[in-house]
Amino acid sequence: MKNFFTTKNTLINIILLLVVGISAFLLITHKKTPPDNFIIYFDDNEFTRQYNKSLLKELAKIEKEAREEKSQSTSDQKYVDTNTLFYTGFDDETLFKIYSIKNNSSAKKRLTTLKLNLEYDPKLSTQRDKVLFTGFGGDKIYVIDVDGLNNKLLVDRSNGRRADAPSWAPDGKSVVFSVGKGNQATSTTFETIDIETGLRNIFFTTDKYSSSPRISPDGKKLAYLADIDTQAKIIVSDLNGKNPKHINVNTIDGDIEGLSWSPDSKNLVYSSEVKERGEIKIINIESLEVRQLTADGKSKFSPSFSPDGKRIVFSVCVNKEYPACGAFESSISIINIDGTNEVSIATGVSPDW
Repeated sequence: MKNFFTTKNTLINIILLLVVGISAFLLITHKKTPPDNFIIYFDDNEFTRQYNKSLLKELAKIEKEAREEKSQSTSDQKYVDTNTLFYTGFDDETLFKIYSIKNNSSAKKRLTTLKLNLEYDPKLSTQRDKVLFTGFGGDKIYVIDVDGLNNKLLVDRSNGRRADAPSWAPDGKSVVFSVGKGNQATSTTFETIDIETGLRNIFFTTDKYSSSPRISPDGKKLAYLADIDTQAKIIVSDLNGKNPKHINVNTIDGDIEGLSWSPDSKNLVYSSEVKERGEIKIINIESLEVRQLTADGKSKFSPSFSPDGKRIVFSVCVNKEYPACGAFESSISIINIDGTNEVSIATGVSPDW
């Protein structure tokens, strides 16, 4: 050791000392234990050089493992699995709040802590890391991490024009929504907003009141509801609104509510008025084949596909006497896409999977 600063390898030894010191610090910060017999030698001989080389490899290995564990821990906290869905529930003060629940459990978890009297229509990003929702009856659009952190106001009502019916773009980096003046609007704009920069872009303007813009998961089509002959009907078009196709104009569907794409971008699920009550239906956008999944006389609304496309989650009016039931009289149910095995999992409305 006394010859450390006089040897011809002084610079190498100094660098070696710094590297070992930094590595030891990183190990401590990651709460990792250094290797046994953690000793550094500075003698200039073949044994010392080989020993120190081996020691540095061991330190690098432990540091890599520590970083991977930290990365995995962060990932586990940021994303939710495909068994988790979100919906609007009610707290002890009967305020509408956003909750999450597992499809195989009755235990719910409140996501939002804002002092709003109305939070509804949650939508989970394709990456399953963020949830957007509306507040104050469509006046505001928020986005929040799935762990309840980093709540951010994206869109606020301006000039009397209501921002409504938001959904995610497939990339999970921007949100799509409609802007109009309520049901009497003679036109509606569809806009996107970047969730990081806040940059807004109008990509399509309709000549009639329209709502619920939904970009297909493959990013190729736009589906939305348009007011046709005083009833909401489904239109599918290119992303810029060109080549519109009224896909259910010849069906027996009544007024339509709710709209959601299947993961493969081939089908849409929606709620259609049948005998003054909403029923869940699926339509293929190419063949126009329609399948009705429910028919028990209870009104149903706000359907959404499961991530694997095999099930549908939706809201159900608990009381048959109220086709247009209130939110407090509604429950969340799941059903297979062939119409079998309907199961109720929670009390609430506007579920999204």
